[in-house]
Amino acid sequence: MSCLALLGAGVIAAPAAMATGNTVNVTISCTGPVYAPVSAGDTIVFTFGPACTYDGTNFPNQYWELENLNGILPTFSAYGFLDYSSYTGNIGYYGPSPGSPGSWGAYSAGVADTVTVTVNATDGISAPLQTGSILAEIDNQYEDPSPAVPQTYPVINGVAPGTDGAPTAPMQGYVRTQGSHCADNAPQWVNWPGIAAAQYSGWGESWAQWPNKGTGGFVCERQPYYTSAGTWAVQ
Repeated sequence: MSCLALLGAGVIAAPAAMATGNTVNVTISCTGPVYAPVSAGDTIVFTFGPACTYDGTNFPNQYWELENLNGILPTFSAYGFLDYSSYTGNIGYYGPSPGSPGSWGAYSAGVADTVTVTVNATDGISAPLQTGSILAEIDNQYEDPSPAVPQTYPVINGVAPGTDGAPTAPMQGYVRTQGSHCADNAPQWVNWPGIAAAQYSGWGESWAQWPNKGTGGFVCERQPYYTSAGTWAVQ
């Protein structure tokens, strides 16, 4: 996009705001949701993991991106909970000055790149930070092969399912046709006990390798999870 600016040698970023909380190190897997148990004022250092590959031919049109949105594409409603602070490695960045709230994205052109952010108490529509909040999202824009809808994964405030003793459930996913939308066509089999009222909620539209006998296709995916209130929800 036109506002993209590649941060590199000779470019001096504005000083980042001082964080007052803890520092949390998080690896972006590029294969599923990312979990970061944080509070307002904390610092997160994201590292792009081994699956976040880039073939080196067409940056920034082939990349993995950390984007400050309060939901996954295309269902977000505002910017998320994170203020960009700094980076290491070969990162492209667009958005407001470091330390300022707003919509921004950081594009990785190589594994082990890092992005440092601070956590706000509210998102772009003043929704409060709580367990289960979507802090930001991860997406890819690979053109070769060329999925029409990027793979998208949420960055969730909390611990990964199964690491805190809570019940877990497998991710749900089904194949869709190109141009169709998950909010319109979710099948009835997804109505498991505890989430039967959420048939059309929480879906992310993406492209995956598993449909069509491993040749790939367009899919809808979501993750059921057990909340701190003792109920099931989806994201």
